[in-house]
Amino acid sequence: MKFVTVRDLRLTPGKVWELAKQERRIVLTANGRPMAILTGVDENSLEEDLDAIERAQALVALDRIHQDSLEKGTDRISEREIDAEYLEVLKRPKFELTHNRVQTILAFIRSRGVHAPALPHSLDLPHHDDEPFLEAALSAGADALVTGNTRHFPEDACKGICVLTPDEFLQTLPSPLSVP
Repeated sequence: MKFVTVRDLRLTPGKVWELAKQERRIVLTANGRPMAILTGVDENSLEEDLDAIERAQALVALDRIHQDSLEKGTDRISEREIDAEYLEVLKRPKFELTHNRVQTILAFIRSRGVHAPALPHSLDLPHHDDEPFLEAALSAGADALVTGNTRHFPEDACKGICVLTPDEFLQTLPSPLSVP
């Protein structure tokens, strides 16, 4: 992997593009600090390449969250109601997931989940089967609850827990490539 400065890119872009043809990845730096990665793509697989990069960034973000949970001592979860809800949601036809893929996702969630017992709270959600999720978030002092269906978690019933869609949540995370 080669490192190229922003100045080099600005002053000699042709040389940088030639280098890009030879290297799989180039790290772009500003003031000696990495700020971006240039990577080659194939026009026939651009969407797949972008999806792979997004998945990798999401995994890095999840690893950061997991590391934070380890440091706080809240590094396990296995709540039956929550597992059952995940299973029911992942089996929905709209996701087009095979049985093996569902089991892989569940195993991943269980291995990387944060232990947060769903301590009883006085809640009044539109769907009572969603209450263990909010109870766990409240019990753990979570900053946010991430769900594909925010309508099930009205703001006035969530006791200060921010409810985000997966896309909104990913937008809040720092890019693994960002410079502080």
